[in-house]
Amino acid sequence: MIAAMQRQTRRKLIQLGIILTCFTLLASLLSGVIRYKEMPSRTITNQKTIFQNVGRMRLAVKDTDKTVADFKSLLPPAYGTRTPEWLVYSRIDNLKSRLQTTELTVKAIENRENMIVVDFSATLPLRDVSSYSRIVNLLGYQETLAFPFVNIRSIQVDQSGSETLQGLKLVVEGIVQMPAPQEDSQ
Repeated sequence: MIAAMQRQTRRKLIQLGIILTCFTLLASLLSGVIRYKEMPSRTITNQKTIFQNVGRMRLAVKDTDKTVADFKSLLPPAYGTRTPEWLVYSRIDNLKSRLQTTELTVKAIENRENMIVVDFSATLPLRDVSSYSRIVNLLGYQETLAFPFVNIRSIQVDQSGSETLQGLKLVVEGIVQMPAPQEDSQ
């Protein structure tokens, strides 16, 4: 009788094992079916997000292109093809010709704090009252230009000799500078 009970218990354990295995298999299949059923809806949602992001990326690319174009418009035409020293000296030549200086003193070119720098001092005759405003306007315009930068440090009125307007001179001191090229470190 004990042997019959052991066989019956063994059969019941085998049946229980088979039932648990079938249950585990069915639960796994059910989980896979549920995931498979939800996958298309998640894929559609992801696809909508991708299409929305494509539009945003196109706008970002347009904004970036516009920013790059605006920045390039600030650069002088010779930037990148000429040396920074040449650009600095050409800006000084431009200043001299526009201001119609009687005397222009230029110090040696220096490299200060990663900037190529040239100090200058210009003496300009004051012929009449309108020449003063013309000179100040030209200096202001020069300061608004980019690459190389012009910074006016001081404008002084110098009276040498006579008491008339013809004896007055403006002495302008300033600096022309631009970023020094960076050495590629490899």
